[in-house]
Amino acid sequence: MKTLQQLIFIFVLLTLVLPQVGAQQSFLNQDYPAGKLSKMTEEHFSIDVSREPGEQLVLHKYFVCEFDKAGNRLIDREFDAMDNLLKKYSYENAKGKREKLVITDAKGKLIRTVVYTYNKKGLLENDQSYDAAGKPEKTLIYTYDDKGLLRENYSYLKAGEFEMKYSYTYDYKGNIDKTLCFTEGGNFVEERQYKYNENGQVVSELIKNELGDTLKSTTFQYVTDKKKNWTEKTVLVDKHPVNLIKREIVYN
Repeated sequence: MKTLQQLIFIFVLLTLVLPQVGAQQSFLNQDYPAGKLSKMTEEHFSIDVSREPGEQLVLHKYFVCEFDKAGNRLIDREFDAMDNLLKKYSYENAKGKREKLVITDAKGKLIRTVVYTYNKKGLLENDQSYDAAGKPEKTLIYTYDDKGLLRENYSYLKAGEFEMKYSYTYDYKGNIDKTLCFTEGGNFVEERQYKYNENGQVVSELIKNELGDTLKSTTFQYVTDKKKNWTEKTVLVDKHPVNLIKREIVYN
């Protein structure tokens, strides 16, 4: 579902492939490639315009992602710029839905586990992360309207302490166009506004305060393949290029 696949963008704006927050049917997967993939490599660069042309891209990390025959994500391996393995993300899927994520370090030591649960309609209901000792960490809870559109998202910290509430509105195409953020007690924090291109990809995000003043303006430029998945994504903050993500996608 397009609208549900848009959730995660909020949480992983600049770390697009990182899978520890959110699941396959959340807004976090707005950037998840469509179609049946067998492998994907994703490189993350910073852009230093003060350098000479040809030297402005600085690689910080990259991911090698593997999929099963149905296109479900199986394993992500995260490497630094020197090809050192940093983390491994292992997924357990059932009937096309992600049920569990296990994150380990380069030596195989457990870092975190995330468990996903769904309601009777098959919509993501909550995801719960646990630390290496099995103690609960962050909890995300999702609520929907009668049409299956995500309307609210609540986050809680380790001891069940309320962290943030997110409320969503939609444009006429079914894309999330606004996110409103509140603290406990309903205190307004900020508003995020989104615009999309013809492929349903986010091309701009404005963050505004309670007075309507713009705090941050982020825009996104894409290069896409024949399946309309992006293979390059440039992130500009206040019109200045700051990040570039390159993808090499292999389809089944």
